[in-house]
Amino acid sequence: SFSEAQTAELFKKDTYIKGVKYISNPILNEAHMGITRENDQIKRDSTVDFVTKHINNDDGYEFMRDLYLNFVKDSFCLAHFSSFIKELEKEEDLILFHCSVGKDRVGISTYFFLSILDICEEEKEADFLITNKILEKDTLKIIESLRKDIDSPLLDKTYKELFLVNEGYLNAIKEYISNTYDSFDNFRKEVLHITDEEVKKLKDMYLE
Repeated sequence: SFSEAQTAELFKKDTYIKGVKYISNPILNEAHMGITRENDQIKRDSTVDFVTKHINNDDGYEFMRDLYLNFVKDSFCLAHFSSFIKELEKEEDLILFHCSVGKDRVGISTYFFLSILDICEEEKEADFLITNKILEKDTLKIIESLRKDIDSPLLDKTYKELFLVNEGYLNAIKEYISNTYDSFDNFRKEVLHITDEEVKKLKDMYLE
């Protein structure tokens, strides 16, 4: 819990709403992806460098797939996913959770939460992939803007691999959980440390 002044400083990139409790739960720092968001120019320069690097390696898909696998292998990530779920157990009036774009960290946080609620796989996948439809117009604009600095036939492909979502990224997580823990339930108990009692509470809270 932070004072109002501390909260305003910590979340200066967010819209600060008086009376709202803010909780930092990073899951994965942007520095791990090699991209920063300090200001518009630095953000653009960083994006150009980031995309160019993966164009040169032609490894955008592999990079993101590995990043997603890190979500279910790295102890820091897993601890924060667990903390996120436990925050949802608290009796709050309303909870809003987000990351920079809302596709990777939030996408998998939501996938884990919906899995705990036993939502069907088809609905969870649709929820995950809707990001691409929402970001479609902005993505095309950004790609056109980047053409000023990046002259490559791989720009469209690589940018979309890095900044949109792909069913293959989600499948990598599902396959890892299945191969390593046999089931999501085992993963939930052994790694996220969410008990059967907590599952029942979450279902009572969020399902009609």
